[in-house]
Amino acid sequence: MERNLKNTVESGFALFSMFFGSGNLVFPLLVGVEASSHPWIASLGILVSGVALPFFGVWAISLYKGDLGKFLRFFGPKGTFYFSFVALALMGPFGVLARCLTVIHGGVQFFIPNSSLTIVSASTCLLISFLTFRRAILVNSLGKFLTPILLFCIGAILFFGFKGVGPEGSSLNTKGAFIEGFFQGYQTMDLIAALFFSIFILEHLDRLYFERQDVRNKVFLSASILAAFLLGSIYIAFVYLGSCYNSYVVDVEPQLVLSMIAKVILGDVGGKLVALTSILACLTTALVLTRLFTNFLQEHVWGCQKKWIALLLTLVIAFTVAYLEFSTIARILAPILEFTYPVIIAITLFNTGRFFIHRNRAKSLVQS
Repeated sequence: MERNLKNTVESGFALFSMFFGSGNLVFPLLVGVEASSHPWIASLGILVSGVALPFFGVWAISLYKGDLGKFLRFFGPKGTFYFSFVALALMGPFGVLARCLTVIHGGVQFFIPNSSLTIVSASTCLLISFLTFRRAILVNSLGKFLTPILLFCIGAILFFGFKGVGPEGSSLNTKGAFIEGFFQGYQTMDLIAALFFSIFILEHLDRLYFERQDVRNKVFLSASILAAFLLGSIYIAFVYLGSCYNSYVVDVEPQLVLSMIAKVILGDVGGKLVALTSILACLTTALVLTRLFTNFLQEHVWGCQKKWIALLLTLVIAFTVAYLEFSTIARILAPILEFTYPVIIAITLFNTGRFFIHRNRAKSLVQS
């Protein structure tokens, strides 16, 4: 029992850390800034698209035991290849991974004000290339070290930040606030990420419970619930925090909003503490995304079978796209997500229904 609880907490923390990257540090705060008069309605919007949908995807892929090939079987081999490539490219060097580099640069600027995006991104890519060869960091290290530090820092900001303040005015009505929250939840791209992040946790638990699949399933479900609770709680708190301090972040770059609010609340030390936390959180997500895209290139793209070639290509693309900065990357991704996200939602719902239909048919055949 104690071992299962330990694995549940570590796996839940690790899954939370994988999700909690660049967009998750930024978009909930932006929702609060834009919909400051209606933080709870706006929170509901982002909880639907940024928590409920992604963790429904986590559960759906677990029904297929983390086998993406079976999950996308109705696409056929070519369709599965193209879907996986587009999804991993958006999460990886062409989207979220590049976005992580810009947020890391924003964090570094709190320590070195005139730091260059080129130097910071290049240094981060070198660090990622070194750490990505260490698979253990993706689960055990995340669950034991990074997430507790991250939660402590966020808790300190929220504790001091909510004292004696309340939401400020906004031009959005309740409908507009919900839509703002819902659309910003889209921007996190976490439903796409869920289909791939879950595989890491499932593979990790398979090694721990290779002879006890029933226990593995219970631990995975409990870990997913823990991760969803942590993510949802922080989203609500961040939306409210953004609504209380929106006047302090006028004309501030999105990747600097959290650190700026922390600086207002806790002074220069608080700003630097959160900047460091942001760097670590984004580095966590960047490591996972780099490994995912690198593995895909190795398995499916000619000429990239050697890991160093696939890794170099991944990081060079991310380094180049990062020059667009956070806001530009988000604007480019927005119309793509408006089209692809409903498709991915439909695929997830279809596969969940298909699983239970086939299972019920199999039970009927056995009983007959």
